[in-house]
Amino acid sequence: VYNNIKSFVDKYNELIAGISGKIGEERNRNYEPLTDEEKESLSETQIEKWEKIARTGLLRNDTTLSSALSSMRLNFSDTAVKGNSSFYNTLSKIGITTTSDYMAGGKLEINEEKLKVAIEANPDSVEQLFRGDEGVVQKLYDTVTKTMDNIKLKAGNSNSTNQTFTIGREMDGVDDRISSLQNRLEQIESRYWKQFTAME
Repeated sequence: VYNNIKSFVDKYNELIAGISGKIGEERNRNYEPLTDEEKESLSETQIEKWEKIARTGLLRNDTTLSSALSSMRLNFSDTAVKGNSSFYNTLSKIGITTTSDYMAGGKLEINEEKLKVAIEANPDSVEQLFRGDEGVVQKLYDTVTKTMDNIKLKAGNSNSTNQTFTIGREMDGVDDRISSLQNRLEQIESRYWKQFTAME
């Protein structure tokens, strides 16, 4: 039981580190997306390296991820099992707390001795704390599901059409503006040709 809980906490900390890393990642503005013409002059390896650098920092201060991170932290600080009449109704009571290092982004740390004592004293209560209807796992699942739904609304997925997500609609809007500007340019060009022809 202890090993399972420790593994769970380790995986959670990895997830927190990954999200925090993306939110705080600096963007290198010297590496803009490559045009088709630029790609023709580069090798596959060079293109891959360029695009990897160009993608860094794109999620900096992303509101969806920041909100998810805040919600996940609350999942651990809230009373996990309100209906649990036993003593172990919060993670802190079994030795799992948020690290005092603010820069760690809300990672958890385990007091090994305290957790093992809690498991020995009341394993059912510890299990309910994690697996109960209002337990930590359910709360995390709800938070992650909501976050994934928000990401899908914003960025879509492999089955989405552009009109079903925000970025897709914005891309269609940009394409429409480009087409409109091209048509306008053609009209201006045609008008000038007529004027020059008349002058000759």
